[in-house]
Amino acid sequence: MTKNILIEDAIKICQERNIPFCCFRMPFSDKLAMIIQNNAECDKYTSVSHIINTPCKGFVAAPFDKGPVLFLREDFRIETSANKETAEFLLKSKFEVSEKQSEPGTSCMTKTEYLQRVGKFIDKIKNGEVDKLVFARPLATDREDADLLAIFKQLSDKYPETFVYWLNVPSECIWIGATPECFLKREKNTIRTVALAGTTQTTDSIKWSDKNKKEQNFVTDFLTDIFNEAGCISWNKSQPHTVKAGALSHIRTDFCATVHAKFDIVQLIEKMHPTPAVCGMPKDIAKETIIEGEGFDREYYSGIIGTTDGPESLDLFVNLRCMKVQKDKFVLFAGGGITAESTAEDEWNETELKAQTLLSVIENIKRNKPKTTDNAEH
Repeated sequence: MTKNILIEDAIKICQERNIPFCCFRMPFSDKLAMIIQNNAECDKYTSVSHIINTPCKGFVAAPFDKGPVLFLREDFRIETSANKETAEFLLKSKFEVSEKQSEPGTSCMTKTEYLQRVGKFIDKIKNGEVDKLVFARPLATDREDADLLAIFKQLSDKYPETFVYWLNVPSECIWIGATPECFLKREKNTIRTVALAGTTQTTDSIKWSDKNKKEQNFVTDFLTDIFNEAGCISWNKSQPHTVKAGALSHIRTDFCATVHAKFDIVQLIEKMHPTPAVCGMPKDIAKETIIEGEGFDREYYSGIIGTTDGPESLDLFVNLRCMKVQKDKFVLFAGGGITAESTAEDEWNETELKAQTLLSVIENIKRNKPKTTDNAEH
């Protein structure tokens, strides 16, 4: 008789046996889903086009700039408990994965360095070189054997309005996040996306500054131009409104379009990524400035993540409020939109608030970690 394996059991088995998986929970859903691949190496591509144009179920992770686009195939899926075929695979499989000799170093910025770099970005905007820039920084905290499953579960419980995921490919990388931003959702002939920008602390009464409104308008105008040129049958957008993402709130405008069956969704994605919400305007100049001025590789932070089942079934998100899991530490990423009205100190404070999405959960897990007792006889 096959053992009844629940999602949590399956996660533990996959961790112990180096089996690649991704566990995730869609926004405002109370159901976890887990996809598992039947071999140790995930597929790698140079762009998302090959993955999306292929009717194959799985999880995609595309970087902000350069680097491999990862695709984890959905060879098995668990939503409550594993079926017989999945359980048998889990119980008999184990992959050998060579330990990485060294992981890419990511230097964290001091506050002084951050303020100096953001000051230069603000000068470029005021000089008319660019309209908006998004500046990000990495932060690191010791891992201390913090339980990844506990972190994932707490993120899922604490931030119901976000897309929460845990991508675990031992041969490649481990990323965990809780992002509030939809990149693109497609269900047959309907596509949806959002313009999400502007950040403030969640309170009972929020008044948006001109700076935040301007920041969000850049994204809305950018998407409006794209949809006007996209060849949709029809499309519309909502009025900007406030949405909550935990302790933070943002301004959001919803876009919805009807498209024909042969609509080129890949071309739309390539035009959209990266949006001004994570890059700036004009896009090409902003991206070049960011890559040169930030001084680190964003990797999959502010890239595209989510599920795909071919070009007519996509659920993709912008990879925000996320972290890369390394052997001895967590590397988190936080950024903010910079306009002519920005001050470097305010931008620093915004990244501190955004980092708390994950840091508050990590620290809580560490504090409540069961203490080991030495029962050895003396």
